[in-house]
Amino acid sequence: MFYIEEKIVKDFLILAVCAFLLILGVTICTDAAQAASHAENLKLRMSFEGGEVLVNLYDSQATREFVAMLPLTLAFEDYARAEKIAYLPKKLSSEAPLSSSNQGDFTYYAPWGNLAVFYNGYGSDSRLYILGKIESGKGELANMNRNFTATLEVLKQ
Repeated sequence: MFYIEEKIVKDFLILAVCAFLLILGVTICTDAAQAASHAENLKLRMSFEGGEVLVNLYDSQATREFVAMLPLTLAFEDYARAEKIAYLPKKLSSEAPLSSSNQGDFTYYAPWGNLAVFYNGYGSDSRLYILGKIESGKGELANMNRNFTATLEVLKQ
């Protein structure tokens, strides 16, 4: 009889531990899903004389560091007839997905500490990190034939 009670207690403890781990796992997965959903919905507005660019930001350490700096007003210039670049007040972490500089990529170039917003593709560089993708306004950005100032801010959801 003592053996049966001990087995019931053991089975109950195993079941309790499994239930706890299941609840913990669901909570962790839910938190991760909410974080991913938040990152997917985070948008950046880049406003300048003559237009506006909207960017869907990706979730990465570098993107979070960038967003923490906002709002920012930066001076942009054309580079290689493919991208508009601007220097950030401080360098970002290099923890972001690498980019091959496709048309519409909103990126960070680690060696120079600058944003590189591609209105044309350019090639690949192992030190170029993608922060997001242009949703709209790529043509307006490409048509800026001179240096310009833009204000970057997160759109409220």
